Amino acid sequence: EAPVKKSMSSSLKKSRSKKGTKETGEVIPDEDQAGFVKKTFGLFSVMILFQLVYVLMIAMEAQKKGSNKGEMKNVEGGIRAFASSIPACGAGIAMSIVAVAYMVCAKSSKKDVKVVVGYICWLLFTVGMTLVVGTIAARMNAKKILAAEISTMVAALACTLFGCKLLKATGANKDAKKMGPTVAILGLVLCTVIITCMALGIGGLGNSLILSLLMLLVIGFFILDIQFIVDGKYGTFTKDDYILGSMKMFADFVLIFGIIASLFN
Repeated sequence: EAPVKKSMSSSLKKSRSKKGTKETGEVIPDEDQAGFVKKTFGLFSVMILFQLVYVLMIAMEAQKKGSNKGEMKNVEGGIRAFASSIPACGAGIAMSIVAVAYMVCAKSSKKDVKVVVGYICWLLFTVGMTLVVGTIAARMNAKKILAAEISTMVAALACTLFGCKLLKATGANKDAKKMGPTVAILGLVLCTVIITCMALGIGGLGNSLILSLLMLLVIGFFILDIQFIVDGKYGTFTKDDYILGSMKMFADFVLIFGIIASLFN
């Protein structure tokens, strides 16, 4: 009888040590979670850095060649002309859509994405979204570009540091866990579509009230993304999905920048 109890106790401990249940899909083992988080935030940081450099180049050119107030409309040629061109914007949108479409289709069909292909999608999405951000920034003067970038950085930092605590304090994280797969896939698609509409100036996204409400929604999605990635609650994610995780977070970041830029403009 004692060996039976010992065996049952051992099985119970093993079952409790696993994250998630059948409802959350494939789970990330505890020993892999730290590496998953590190890789996800590492790639996300590189994406932000790439976008930051491009936006600062546009702002510096605006301040140097523009009027005393750094108005973009007075700048001709250079990086600003490239950023505001239709080919650059179109290429950015195309690359982003291709990367998102492949990753979403792969996850929907439960197909494993090879590391090389995953990084190609990551590169396409990073460059594509950065080009789209450049198109949005090219419509602004230097001071507004810097203000929008700094505000986005502050918002992202606040969501990272305090977002998870806010969810736990309000108890919203318990209900949010059920939304993991939906937030990961549909959220990425939705962010890409909205950012594209902003870059093309379509969709009626010029109303301040609509933008403010959208801002709150996007920040909520961003907090959920961070919560799910850190805690390993994304049911559709495995230890190899750090690329998709970084893409999702970068899409939130770019959308926050686009909304703030629209409000400032």
